[in-house]
Amino acid sequence: MLSPEQQQSLVVTVQITLPGSSVPNTVVAGYVGETLALSMPTLPSSRQVAQWIVDRALERPDPRLLINLVRKVDNQDPSMASLVRLADELDADPGLWRSTTPLGPIDWSDDGDPLNVKDGSPFVDRAEFRRLLPRHGRLDTPACTVILGDRGHGKSYLHEFCKQLAQYWGQGQPDLLRVGYSECPSSNLSHLDATMVADDLAAGLGTDFTKRPRQHEDPERNAQNFLHWIVDYTPARPLPALVMLDGFDSKGVADRVPDDVHMFIEGLVEAVQEDPEVAARMRVVLLGYDLGRLEAQKLRYQTSVLEWVDQQAVSDWFRKRYPGEPDYRYDDAAAFIIDRLPGQGPHRMRHLCSLVRGTTQQFEAP
Repeated sequence: MLSPEQQQSLVVTVQITLPGSSVPNTVVAGYVGETLALSMPTLPSSRQVAQWIVDRALERPDPRLLINLVRKVDNQDPSMASLVRLADELDADPGLWRSTTPLGPIDWSDDGDPLNVKDGSPFVDRAEFRRLLPRHGRLDTPACTVILGDRGHGKSYLHEFCKQLAQYWGQGQPDLLRVGYSECPSSNLSHLDATMVADDLAAGLGTDFTKRPRQHEDPERNAQNFLHWIVDYTPARPLPALVMLDGFDSKGVADRVPDDVHMFIEGLVEAVQEDPEVAARMRVVLLGYDLGRLEAQKLRYQTSVLEWVDQQAVSDWFRKRYPGEPDYRYDDAAAFIIDRLPGQGPHRMRHLCSLVRGTTQQFEAP
């Protein structure tokens, strides 16, 4: 689609905008998006990074990434004039686009899952949780999974991973996996109701908002109406959507969650386990919940315990992210992090992410 001269001009212009020889993934994400940026190998120069960015834009099945890239780096230099015209033409008629290569295959295995999530933060371990998620070739996963773990173990962090996974899989088939999420507020629970939770979920699930019911004055009837809306009007996709509910068991909060909210949540669990058509469209992931409530309703679930992230898990993350290094480099980096990581507390995973991100610099340095 681009002549060799145009490609060369674009690479040079992109390189000029990059910050030196060591370009972090967070900067690259500004050009190609977070998902593609996570797949960038360690490159020794800004020139190679610029070439990698342009190659990714030219490989895409549609011209949006190239259009955005050209407009982002346009410096009004005459060498960019033909590229700007091309971007305008493609914007007006995307049918003119021809990618240089077909999109690469998606790795559906657990080992192919993204190693980073929000803002380039590392996603370390969690193999048991990832095995419980539906994916291409593995749809016999639990209808309801309850994640167990103390504060600081990273339950809420799983939501960010699932969003990143949906973006990664969406490279090959957009909208393949949807993730609906609702988090229990830590205060003002008197204003919480099933409507708020349902609206949160619907936005992520792609539920048909034209079918949204009106608020009913009776809380139980209202919960039932919004439950049926989510269950009946969330569209079917090749992979079941993930319904993620976070913090409804938090200490000092769980006993103040209104009954209609519990009715809505437990109704979702019942629907996915009793109706095969609903189970084909969605799965429920409870990031903490009162197991006694589920058992009292005779609702089935599978638990997944978030174990403490240890030194071996951190070492394995570096080994996958930066292959080909001597083993001692991975082990030394992991030991450095674990030695400085708080042993407990609600912010342990936040500290872990910061330490891992900082330590990656020694692997990315030229």
